Amino acid sequence: MTPRAALPLAAALSLLPVMSCAPAGAQTASPTRAEAPRVEPLNPRPAFEYFGGLDFEPNIPTPKEILGYEIGDRFTRHADVVAYLHAVADASPRVEMHTYGLTNERRELAYLVISSPDNLRDLDTLRQRNLALADPRGTSDAEARRIIENNPAFVWLSYNVHGNEASSSEAAMRVVYTLAAGRNPEIRDILEKVVLVVDPMINPDGRDRYVNWYNQTLGVGLGANPDRLAAEHDEPWPGGRTNHYYFDLNRDWLWLSQVESQQRLPVYRSFLPQLHIDYHEQGYRSPYFFGAGDDPYNANIPDETREWINLYGEANARVFDERGLVYSTRERFDYLYPGYGKVLPVYHGAVGMLCEQAGHGFAGLAVDVVGEYTLTLRHRAFHHFLTSLSYLETTAANR
Repeated sequence: MTPRAALPLAAALSLLPVMSCAPAGAQTASPTRAEAPRVEPLNPRPAFEYFGGLDFEPNIPTPKEILGYEIGDRFTRHADVVAYLHAVADASPRVEMHTYGLTNERRELAYLVISSPDNLRDLDTLRQRNLALADPRGTSDAEARRIIENNPAFVWLSYNVHGNEASSSEAAMRVVYTLAAGRNPEIRDILEKVVLVVDPMINPDGRDRYVNWYNQTLGVGLGANPDRLAAEHDEPWPGGRTNHYYFDLNRDWLWLSQVESQQRLPVYRSFLPQLHIDYHEQGYRSPYFFGAGDDPYNANIPDETREWINLYGEANARVFDERGLVYSTRERFDYLYPGYGKVLPVYHGAVGMLCEQAGHGFAGLAVDVVGEYTLTLRHRAFHHFLTSLSYLETTAANR
């Protein structure tokens, strides 16, 4: 979100370079303070809805039933996130959960595979066919065409690589619940056409460093203070961004210097998804970012990849436009450095993309944004939830 939240589309277009409003490279002038339109406050508790309404199987546990609170009401510790996801996997034939390693502080690294029960029963065959598409030396054009016509697409969603960008793991739980319990025909269509891999928390050590500090600072029984000067909005060094060794895991996808990366990349390469999304947060006054990155791109990135990036970005834009939410694209997030979580997958054949939600460690459970509205953890998780469902819906439609 931005300081000018929940704008109508016409107002949003006057403020930000939205996906289809200008040709690539065009510059949009920023309005002066006097020109900026007046805005309405954010909905204080947005519902985690999609497809015009969601219908759920009653036998799949909701986050509240396991955690004791709704998503967005509190920050969830790593152990509780893992406990909830195990509970969903135990209850749903659409979900498998696997452990792929441990952090330096002995926290579990896990991933979930979500798809239709038929796809999960045949998962190893589907996965091997998908890998065959990545190696033309052993796959004829005719065989590749048969795989493309019959295999589901593979999608990988990576959440919370920076520990103090904590809304994405909250969103991940809601995404997993929606796919595990949803009875909508649109969800069933996604499950038939897509195999989804979810890494709910790439950096558990950094996340718990941030969440534990925040809970200690807030105190027991006290509500969140949205005043930016409150102590809970002043995270001390070293903060929760990095892992145990204070290394930024979003710079380590290529070099694999850290145990989290060393254990994750072999699993990633065993799937080689067509789409990889890396979830982040940025400054709490910023708009939501998705779609194309800033120029220049690395010259080794194919034009076709950029076309898919734009297709997915335009789909996200429609989802945000329908809800009057502000977003930006073609900004400072580059495709030059190969070790990012959105760039290394491109060299493994995926469409790699980044999502940046306003918030970061400064935002806490709630923060006032230039006196115009209060941005909450629930808002932040909701916006990541929207793009997660949009990426899956768009992938199924273009399988």
